[in-house]
Order: sequence, then C-alpha cells, then structure tokens
Amino acid sequence: MAAEQDNRKLWRPEWKRDVVYLHVFPRENAKCLPNFSPYAMKLEMWLRLNDIPYVVIDHSGFSRKRQNPFILFNEEEIPDTNFIIEMLSAYFNKEIYPDASSELRAVGRSFLKMVEENTAWTIYWYRYVHHLPEYMKYVKFHDDEEMNEKAGKDLGKYVDCTLFAVLTQITCVPLDFPMMKVIREECPNLLDYIERLKVKCWPHWDDQKI
Repeated sequence: MAAEQDNRKLWRPEWKRDVVYLHVFPRENAKCLPNFSPYAMKLEMWLRLNDIPYVVIDHSGFSRKRQNPFILFNEEEIPDTNFIIEMLSAYFNKEIYPDASSELRAVGRSFLKMVEENTAWTIYWYRYVHHLPEYMKYVKFHDDEEMNEKAGKDLGKYVDCTLFAVLTQITCVPLDFPMMKVIREECPNLLDYIERLKVKCWPHWDDQKI
C-alpha cells in the first residue's frame, strides 16, 4: 500500500496528458548501452518507432507490482512492458503487427516468447550468477549523496524492439557470452540487423541523455 501511495506522488502537476513518462533504471548506470534492462530498451525503442511522445525518468524504484520499467500515463501508473505496449497501441491506434498475416503474427509471438522467456534468462544467469564481479565493471554506481541528488519489418516493430533489446545485452557488453560465439559464427546477419536498428533508432547511442 505504501509503495502504491508513493508512486502516485510521482505524478507532477506540470506533466501533460497523452505523454508517456517512462520510468527506468538510471541510464547513467550502464556503460556499454543505453540501459542494462532489456525491457527498458525494448519499451523506449517501441515508443520511438511509433512516434509516441515520451519522457525518460531515471528511477531506481519499482512500480506497485515491483517492476521496472513502468510508466505514468495520464496520472495512471502502468507496469509490465508487454501490457504497456498493448495498452498504448490501443490508445494511440497503433498496430502491433501491421499488415501481418496470421502466420506471421504467430511467428512473431513465438519469437517474443523465445527471447523473453528463454534467451533473456540465460543472459541473466551468465552475468549475475557466473560472472557477477566481471559484469559489475560495466555498471556505474554512485554514492548515497549523488543518488539522493538524482533520487525486422515483416514481424513488426514489437518483435524488432524485443530482439534488439535482448541481443544488445549480449553483443554490446564485453563479457565472453557463449551466445556471442554462436552469433559470430552461425548468425552473423544478426550483427548487421542490430547495427541497422541502432543507426535507425538510437543515433546517439553513446550519449546516455538522448
């Protein structure tokens, strides 16, 4: 109950209707990519590709459902990236799988399940369980005082955002992920795919404030 009340206070009087206030772990905590959370990257990329107005709010806390990222939208707190995308798609009249056949929609949903429920968890296991000390070299931290001061077109944009957000956690973090060897040797087209999306959606990749 306390967490819910605290998050309601996050809404500011100057914030506008129909603007998404995207709360994510602070960007500056990640050294190699815009955010160490693939879910935060996926959601922000989807907002960019669909031209939905949004503002990034660096936020180390969680939603009332203990999730990060989450959004504040028209004074309502909404967690869960997949639910957020579905809700905003309906609100702004955006197709999740535009002009896709039922077969391609099924393929797209399969990709989402595979990447978010399998690939992502192997990344977490590798970097947090087996290589945590090494991985922490690529995460920025601040002392308490600083923290208090800062307190694939055919399958649709949705799938592109999900694949890109998860794959860059492998390709852009200089750990010796076993999956990287597979990507280089057996799926080099994925590297081209990542680079194309990076240029298109994240032209200021190295500038964490953009």
